Amino acid sequence: MRWFLLSVVATVFLCPSADARLPRQTALEDIVRLLKVKEEITPEEARNAAGSDGLSALITVATDGRFDVALRAKACLSLGYFRGDGAKKVLSNVYGNEKEPLEVRASALVGYARHERDKALLDLKIYLQDAKPEMRIAAARGLREVGGEEARQMLVSALQNEEVLEVRSVMDKVLQEMR
Repeated sequence: MRWFLLSVVATVFLCPSADARLPRQTALEDIVRLLKVKEEITPEEARNAAGSDGLSALITVATDGRFDVALRAKACLSLGYFRGDGAKKVLSNVYGNEKEPLEVRASALVGYARHERDKALLDLKIYLQDAKPEMRIAAARGLREVGGEEARQMLVSALQNEEVLEVRSVMDKVLQEMR
């Protein structure tokens, strides 16, 4: 019940006023069905599947703890494609909430980087030094979303100090993709 109330509050207060309502049940079902077969969905795909309720349905999936962790993570990645403060607020609240599952937080950080681009660099720099390797990996993937020389330099610097092999491997791969 607590997760449902949290998702209602997030949907009502964090969505732009045009979308500040709960999605139709069918829209929510359509978005969930789409997330089950795709890693990420674009605003156009959400609109085609759920009409004007696409964004609010994604926000509900991202914030409602009753949904499967993998679906919530995909919803967070997808929210990165949506412009506006609603998606930004949800993503920043999710990645910053230590009570959220790590996979959801990591996806929210990547989605936030996709949404904010250069404005996310400071947050990503902080998470490159996070105690959890999963969040450092997410920060590296977020830097790939941002792109550019400054993001690349931040990653080079972090790679020099990284001790965990898995994180180093992801950082190295991201660096190669950024060239």
